[in-house]
Amino acid sequence: LVNALGIDSGANVTLGGGFRISDNLDLSIFRAVLDKQYFISSKYRIFEGFSLLAGFASKTTPGITVDKDSFSLQLIYSSNILNDAVHFTLVPTYANPVNSDPTFAFGTSIGYMLFPGLDLTAEWIPVLSGYALKYSTYSVGVKKDINGVHGMTFFLTNSIYSFPDRYIIGSPDNNYHIGFNITIII
Repeated sequence: LVNALGIDSGANVTLGGGFRISDNLDLSIFRAVLDKQYFISSKYRIFEGFSLLAGFASKTTPGITVDKDSFSLQLIYSSNILNDAVHFTLVPTYANPVNSDPTFAFGTSIGYMLFPGLDLTAEWIPVLSGYALKYSTYSVGVKKDINGVHGMTFFLTNSIYSFPDRYIIGSPDNNYHIGFNITIII
């Protein structure tokens, strides 16, 4: 599994899965091609609109010895307004991608429902303190719900990272990257 059954060649792919332990608790594990990084997280719904996500990431590429492991903590607030036509999310995030200089960022997103099941979304994650790259992370995209359960998101972003400890620090350049997410709930 050194090269994840061939997935490690070419595109920057992240694969993973999550499991609902209870109505309020989810556990997830993901693996990204970049740095062969694994991310294990737990998300707890505190009450309606508020969740707490704690995650641990580890880079497994041979030769990485500094800042190999990191921890992230996110308080997630989300709400819908205007008859669910507009949704927004606020995500203060702490992470230690560079262990000697932890990062605190404040993620924000807004979405607008064009049609039932089709949303336009935008995200921006400015770093408030700690380690940061030159440009704040941002993305814009289109999200399509399928049968109210599954979903697909296509987006344009300046980040190449998949996990909170990496994407909150920003991007070293403002190059655009095309990405997509597929969510299947079984």
